[in-house]
Amino acid sequence: MAESWVISLDRLHVHNADEDGFLSDGDEPYIVMVGFRSRFRTPGSTTVFWSGVLDDDWANGIDGNRSKAIPRKQGVVRFDNVTRPTAQQVLAGDLPEVLGALVLVFESDATPFSAVRGLINDLQAATRTQLKSLIEDGNLNLADPRPGIDAAIKKIRAAMEPSTLEKIGLFLQSFGDPDDLIGITPLLYVAVDSSMSLPVPVLAARPLDLRYQPSGVDYQIAGSVAQVPVGIGWESLGGGLSSGPGIASWASRRLDIVARGTDDACWHKWFDGGWHDWESLGGVITSDPAAVSWGSGRLDVFARGTDDALWHRWFDGRWHDWESLGGVLSSGPAVSSWASGRLDVFAAGTDGALWHRWFDGRWHDWESLGGTITSDPAAVSWAERRIDVVARGTDDALWHTWFDGGWHDWESLGGVITSSPGIASWRAGRLDIVARGTDNACWHRWFDGWWHDWETLGGQFSSGLDAVSWGPKRLDIVGRGTDNACWHGWYDSVWF
Repeated sequence: MAESWVISLDRLHVHNADEDGFLSDGDEPYIVMVGFRSRFRTPGSTTVFWSGVLDDDWANGIDGNRSKAIPRKQGVVRFDNVTRPTAQQVLAGDLPEVLGALVLVFESDATPFSAVRGLINDLQAATRTQLKSLIEDGNLNLADPRPGIDAAIKKIRAAMEPSTLEKIGLFLQSFGDPDDLIGITPLLYVAVDSSMSLPVPVLAARPLDLRYQPSGVDYQIAGSVAQVPVGIGWESLGGGLSSGPGIASWASRRLDIVARGTDDACWHKWFDGGWHDWESLGGVITSDPAAVSWGSGRLDVFARGTDDALWHRWFDGRWHDWESLGGVLSSGPAVSSWASGRLDVFAAGTDGALWHRWFDGRWHDWESLGGTITSDPAAVSWAERRIDVVARGTDDALWHTWFDGGWHDWESLGGVITSSPGIASWRAGRLDIVARGTDNACWHRWFDGWWHDWETLGGQFSSGLDAVSWGPKRLDIVGRGTDNACWHGWYDSVWF
């Protein structure tokens, strides 16, 4: 089965900088990852690629004993449609690929990026030539591959070495202060089943710890090799939904899903080790419902009614009747809770802004949080007095605001989404966001100290998506499929 893999460099730690921060502005590092792949004895299979990004602003002026997150455009190469044959398949003639990256680390001075691009183009050409000879043409000695690989790396390095005239030109272009190449690290893996033992590394999930220590400089880069989802194994939970579902959890291995049925009532399905049948919670609702739990055995459900007001029903050992909380909503609601007895509800008003009311023993009046949103919002809390809210903006991008004692201005998280988003958190400092993309698949973006790029989780949906976590490294996602059933996917250290 085809897989997708990434080599990801996540963080640079400068143990010792090239430039003393007391006498200068510190170092300006940047990273180039040249990805490659080539299949054994398969003519025309070699590709060498680079994102083309040269940027030294992200860590501008970094001093010793400091670290910075590496931008994904510099720090990630991705390989799609990767197959890893077993030993039996290799013996039967299914020849594997070699894939990897050359990691170049520079310290920026005055060399124009146009000159650096020329060096990298030389590197790409040399890499392509060596891969063709070693892999495509079958010249790599698999019984003792290291000498062939080392010789190829030496030739690739040599291709980046300018001639005497080129050195003079580069020196002049750089006003006498050319960029320093801190080092080159080759990362090479054979794409075979991870159970196989070879003299070179096989493609498998692993951490990366790269060190660069030329002439007193000491850089360390942390990262990983990891498989990423092409799409996950969605399961159908049935039902006939006329809205997107909402999901909540009050304990490990407990999930509660609510959605509008074809009769416009709110319907409920739950998991407590096994899935129970859908049951009607009555009412007449005109939006996607939202649900949250503030503690074990407690579930609060919210939806817009036929009068466009906010309506609320809750369970605390028994279901209580629907009550109106007023307001005039132009979207479905979102709800979060940061403690027992605390609820925060959000919705778009008739002015398109985000409106908020909350319960802390009594209900407080609606307040405007501004912005202009074009979808139901989604909200989550990862700790007391912390709330994160996301919604689609007028540009179809995902927008985000948050409260940590005071409300912050809206910020764009990019993307092009075609539905209401869902948001969840499995620990302080972690956010997971899901939404439908222009291809109707589920797309996922997450924050764990910095924002990661969107990735697809597959599926085909006709509604917004919602998400919840019942514990560390657990994420459950639900949405209405094109068949109007509720579909469910989950992450439990790996995607299912």
